[in-house]
Amino acid sequence: MASYLLSNDSFSENERIIALIQHLEDDDDEVESERVPRSRIYIPRNREEAGENLWKDYFSDTTVFPPYKFKRRFRMRIELFLRISQERYMRSPNAYDVQRLYSKHEEKHGFKGMLGSIDCMHWEWKNCPVALKGQYTRGDHKKPTIMLEAGTSPLAPFEVNGNQYTKGYYLADGIYPDWATLVKGFACLTDDPRIKFTRFHASARKDVERAFGVLQGRFHILRLAARAMSINKMRRFMDCCIILHNMILEDQGFALSDWEEEFITEDMENRPERIPNRGRDQDVIIREIRDRTVHDQLTDDLVEHIWNLPSAFRTMNG
Repeated sequence: MASYLLSNDSFSENERIIALIQHLEDDDDEVESERVPRSRIYIPRNREEAGENLWKDYFSDTTVFPPYKFKRRFRMRIELFLRISQERYMRSPNAYDVQRLYSKHEEKHGFKGMLGSIDCMHWEWKNCPVALKGQYTRGDHKKPTIMLEAGTSPLAPFEVNGNQYTKGYYLADGIYPDWATLVKGFACLTDDPRIKFTRFHASARKDVERAFGVLQGRFHILRLAARAMSINKMRRFMDCCIILHNMILEDQGFALSDWEEEFITEDMENRPERIPNRGRDQDVIIREIRDRTVHDQLTDDLVEHIWNLPSAFRTMNG
């Protein structure tokens, strides 16, 4: 009927419009009738039952699987898993911790006052909000990524080449700024002291360059694009993986040194308080960290210190 009205010139314009609308509505009804109805399928997951089975398999008095099966599945011993909630893995470093880091890095790499190395890793952000995609997308990465970076510099004085410094430092590569808490190698090797310093610097930085690869190999979640909706949740994921990684190394006997194990069993109440830096003026702290004069002086002192080390130092401590 609608097609007849549209093709017949004897009907008014209003009648033609009404017929056209009716014709379109009839077409929509036919299309809707041909569509397969879609609905979300409910899949019963039985989480409570799964939790009970997990307990029976690994944690009950009569476990189904032996301990080595737990280690194979979860990448850690069951005794280690039961210690995850201990407070010492979640606290911030204090002055005693920093001095131990100084001592170990000087013993292994020859750098006095070294806290570690700093590096970055790009983690793809799958569920990045549309409003933030421009901010977190770089030209060399086609998708939004989060740059994961390690490093803080607490107050912990040390001395090198006769000069006093108030904060430790991290070894970094050339993309980082000339700050008092960052020490970089030399691009132009003009003399033997700089050549030796850069060689030691590159050797020490290999530890952190391998760290992200080890983490991604151990924890599958870090190899995939992050599905979290917030940066804070992604940071917690990474913190969790790093803590678990350090716990596994400790459990496997790869602690910094033998006395580390004695330190682990120490009563937490007898530990020194956390380094007191609250209340200091934030602008003063920023200026101290970004002080290029201190950066240049520290680099010169470290070059002199490394140059005076015995030639067999790396062989003895490799």
